[in-house]
Amino acid sequence: MVNKFVPVFIGILCFALQSLQGQNIDSLERSLKTGKADTNRVKAYTQLFLYYEFTDTSKAYTSLREALYLSQALKFKRGEALSYMNMGFAKEDFGDYDNAQMLYVKSKKVYEAMGDELGATNCENAIANIYKSKGMFPEALVLFEKALNYYLKINNQKGIPAMYNNIGTVYDATGDYKKATENYIKALGYYEKSGFKQGIAASYCNLGIIFQMQRNWQQAITYFNKSIKICQDAGIKNYEGNNYNNLGDIYEAMQEPQKALGYHFKALKVRKEIGDRFGEGSSMANIGGLYSDMDSLPKAVNDWNGAEKICLEQGEQKFYSMTS
Repeated sequence: MVNKFVPVFIGILCFALQSLQGQNIDSLERSLKTGKADTNRVKAYTQLFLYYEFTDTSKAYTSLREALYLSQALKFKRGEALSYMNMGFAKEDFGDYDNAQMLYVKSKKVYEAMGDELGATNCENAIANIYKSKGMFPEALVLFEKALNYYLKINNQKGIPAMYNNIGTVYDATGDYKKATENYIKALGYYEKSGFKQGIAASYCNLGIIFQMQRNWQQAITYFNKSIKICQDAGIKNYEGNNYNNLGDIYEAMQEPQKALGYHFKALKVRKEIGDRFGEGSSMANIGGLYSDMDSLPKAVNDWNGAEKICLEQGEQKFYSMTS
């Protein structure tokens, strides 16, 4: 069975455009059908991506392609750089780290050509997260700390907590839970002050993971449920699914298979809703493992077969080792 902890990365560049909270999405989509092919149209496509990023991945990526093509046609370099960066985020969301890194490097080159130090730093932060995902922790920490120092220098109130969160995930992955907790708490303080829901949800999730890793189940459950509440209120579906996944793992460790099964089914439902095929396969593998433990082998095999199909479909070479 696969037990996967999911540290959360807060991307910086998605803050470059104004939040869509309170904006009528139908009005935005109508304006794209009638508006001029100018830089405002590029920005509208990017806003559309931010709206759909965690709820409709097909619409989100289509919006990004339109933003990129139009930016290139207009020679709108800032729009081009932002489109590459957000395309990298979209690839990273689904585990395509090599293509994500390639897109972040493209974005960085455009920003550097513009003399935009902030944009280039944002790209380095994204590349650092790829390094972390690949297990290259020293390289990731160097770039995260470099970005933090820059954000502190310019007093970037969105970049600072994001870097504390990202640095925390590196210490988390290397087993230094004390330093990880310190960084997550610093990030949470900034996010609570600003009211940024995605950041608060991420920080709660990360703190839950820290306690989960230390087998402090009740504290972990408390933080994951806090994160879920924020996710449900703000419609942050991908983090919601990760929290359900982690709660399922906890209840399995506590020898409560029925509760564990319920949470893994919740994770599966959310991941299907947002088109997260990697997450969907992981959830099905987890459900199969629980059915196997409960001596429901036909159900286990059915879910494992579904997980394997998704894994092969996504081009994954390694698969889960499953035995009855």
